[in-house]
Order: sequence, then structure tokens, then C-alpha cells
Amino acid sequence: MAFNKTDVIGERDAYEPIVYDSGVCSGKVKAFIDIGLNNESFEATRDVVARSKSYTNQKESKQVVDAFNNLYPKLDLHCRFALAAMQLEGLTLKDLLLCGAKAEILALPIHDAVAVEFDNQFWARDLLEDA
Repeated sequence: MAFNKTDVIGERDAYEPIVYDSGVCSGKVKAFIDIGLNNESFEATRDVVARSKSYTNQKESKQVVDAFNNLYPKLDLHCRFALAAMQLEGLTLKDLLLCGAKAEILALPIHDAVAVEFDNQFWARDLLEDA
């Protein structure tokens, strides 16, 4: 979304509007989108999702992709961008950790977030937003 200069729809959870629009539960929506970002087409995503224990039927897959396309008509969900995105996320967190070390601020990466002391929360937020 950032590369396409597209704002996220939703307050706290970017998946929630897709959940609402599709009528599919949030776990299934997130799984479909995560898999979709690693595939080149709806059909490839649908087929992987259909084999997943945690997922859905073809109807729900269609509901999720239709909701995504309705909310984000200019974005291609099936863009094979997930690995590149994870790499960029790792580089961003690495930069934050290095800046923290230089400023003597302890920062610990946790999955796709960073933990800092309470007094440094705005420092971390601002650095990540700038990145």
C-alpha cells in the first residue's frame, strides 16, 4: 500500500473492513491475504487456501478477493510481494535497532514490531513512520 501511495482503510486493524465487506472471519481473511501476497493469481491463492486446514471454501475465497478489490481497486493482491515486504520490514527494524544503539536506547524486535521503554515509544514510532 505504501509503494502505491494508498491509505489503509480502517482504524486499528487493516483487515477489519475486508472482514466486514466479505462476511468472512478475520483469521480466514488474514490467511487469504498472506497467501495471496505470495501468489501470482486468484486461482493459485484459492488452490493453496483450499488445501489449508485453517481455511475455507471457494465461495469464501471469492468473497475475500471481491471485498479486497472493492476496497482497494488500484492494488493487485496477487503481486508476489510478500517476500520483498518481509525483507524491507527486516531492514527497517535493523535500522531502528542501530539508531537505538547509537542513541543508547534499548529496542528489541518482536515479530513485526519493536519493544522499547515507555519513555521512548514516540521515538520508535516516529523513526518507523519515517522509514
